[in-house]
Order: sequence, then structure tokens, then C-alpha cells
Amino acid sequence: MDNLNDKIPGLRINTHTGDNYEFKSIDGEIKLPAWIGFQSRQGAYASRTSEKQSDGTIRLVLGGDAVSANPVVTQEQVNAYYYLLQKQDIIKQAILISLLAAYKDLQEQYGYEGEDADTLMPDVADVSGFKSLIGLSTVHLLAVSKDGVAYTGYEFGCTWDEEHGLGVMTHKDRVIEIGGADTSFLSWIAEKDLDPINVNAEIEANYKNADDSFNNQQKQQEKKPWWKFW
Repeated sequence: MDNLNDKIPGLRINTHTGDNYEFKSIDGEIKLPAWIGFQSRQGAYASRTSEKQSDGTIRLVLGGDAVSANPVVTQEQVNAYYYLLQKQDIIKQAILISLLAAYKDLQEQYGYEGEDADTLMPDVADVSGFKSLIGLSTVHLLAVSKDGVAYTGYEFGCTWDEEHGLGVMTHKDRVIEIGGADTSFLSWIAEKDLDPINVNAEIEANYKNADDSFNNQQKQQEKKPWWKFW
């Protein structure tokens, strides 16, 4: 890894192996005081690790869903890292305001009633109401960038969908899309925003087919699919 690693403290390289594959990933931690007081979601698949509130320590992952034998830290990712540190309160507000705008539709699609609705997906009057319902698990610095700054995904755990979570794709302080947790690390979502005309249609179609297949399975199980902001 080049010396850009020194500009993002605490990064490490992890090697993942299987019967027919080997790849490496770069990850670490980031401290974001803006998210203190939300749920603590540092367990596997953004599960809750404690009933205590988050202290702002969040997992940091570079590259999104891009797989590489020799991953590197790019200057665009470094720029995104320092941007989100400096603008974390503004970014948090943008995410929560977008989520609040989407929340009524989410409630209708999940369809919780009675005690489940009160516990898992209660009415929220303002953005402060999300503190007890969501927690930031991971920040993803993608390998896709615009204007010298990498796209950044925010992966949350949430009370209303413990399996698929909540994901937000952003560029700087602009919310691009809200969806399931994978929305936070799918490169094609960033690429679509970067170049909506020439984005790789085959990649997008593959993901959409996967979404359709999943949604059909969910309907058979009388569950609701996640809501997308675009």
C-alpha cells in the first residue's frame, strides 16, 4: 500500500480466502461524534452490540463492493475521509432529513401494526426520533469518485429490518439514494450518479434482477421490501 495510508490513521489490510478465491480489503475505524447517542451497531451485519448508546466509533471500509488482490488507498478516498470528518454534522442532518421524508412510505411498505409498530417502527415527528431506531455501523469509502472526492456510503442497523438494514449513498453532503444496507457499498449506484447515461447497464440490470428475485421471495413470506429513495 502506498503512503496515502498514513493520511487515514489505523487502516489495516485483511486477507479473505476460500476454496477458490483470495482477495484483500482495507478497513479500520473512524470516530464520528455526530452519531453519538444513536444505537450501537458494531456487531455482525450491523447488529446491536450493546443496549448502550453509540460512542461514535464506526467501522471504516474502503472500496465498497470492488474486489482487488492488491487494494490501495486513493487520494479521492483520503479527501472523502477528511470531508466527512469536517462536515459530519451537516452530512448527518442531510441523511436524517432524507430518511424522515421517506419514512411514511417505509412504514406503509413494512406494514407493522399494533405493538410491533410501536416498538419497531413508531411514528417519528422529527429527526431526533431516529436516535432510538437506527445506529451507524459502517462508513464505506468507494473506489468511485467525483470532483476529487470519493462517494461515501453509510450503513446502518435499524429496528424495522434487522436482516437487511438501512443504507445511504452520498457524495459529500448530498444524499443520492436510500435503500437496504447494500445501498451503502454498491459501486454501480455511485457510477449511475456519476454518469447516468453511460453507466454499465448490464451491471445495473444484474443488481435489479437480484432485487426483483429477493422481493418476490419477500412477498411469498408476507414481508415488505426495503424502500429506495430514487
